[in-house]
Amino acid sequence: MLTIDEIKAKLKTADIYNKHTDREAAVLLPLVTINRELHILFQVRSLALRAQPGEICFPGGKIEPTDRDAKAAAIRECTEELGIDESDITVIAALPPVHTPQRTFIFPFLAEISSIEDISINNAEVDSWFTIPVAYLLSHPPLQGYMNITVQPGKGFPIEKIANRDAYEGRIYQMPEYFYEYNDYIIWGLTGRILKQFLDRLQHK
Repeated sequence: MLTIDEIKAKLKTADIYNKHTDREAAVLLPLVTINRELHILFQVRSLALRAQPGEICFPGGKIEPTDRDAKAAAIRECTEELGIDESDITVIAALPPVHTPQRTFIFPFLAEISSIEDISINNAEVDSWFTIPVAYLLSHPPLQGYMNITVQPGKGFPIEKIANRDAYEGRIYQMPEYFYEYNDYIIWGLTGRILKQFLDRLQHK
């Protein structure tokens, strides 16, 4: 059974994600201990949200100009969405950033939540929350599918001036997607990618 100290040893990395723009966000991957077993905490987005209602995600959101850095943004969002006191959040390490097809960069941070007894969700953003044991996720690999992304030159792209132009018009790339199933929950998309990166690093020797 993994411990916090073992995870810290595997993920020794500096927090270098300090710059931010309008197209950057930050999330926490929260670890909690329940009955002496490590779990990961997830939240379900409010059904009233316009973007991705009802989907599963980690606490987080846009990096605001008032945030000191990406880590501060992730902590702030967690406190706002789940009502967890900042003193109960300990960031362990920065995880590799991921990006959306729209080129929004997401900076994830692994964190330990010392107590979940006082969680009070912000109903405008969060419908509910749940946890999954880390051991379960490590022993149940995700389903894998692929998303097709078609590349078309945009406005101002000088396609007529480049060599081998036919290779860049209507080109299709495949992006892997990972699907973790637990009870009635399905975790995928950016959350699935961040989760898989984290679990892969735990299994790396």
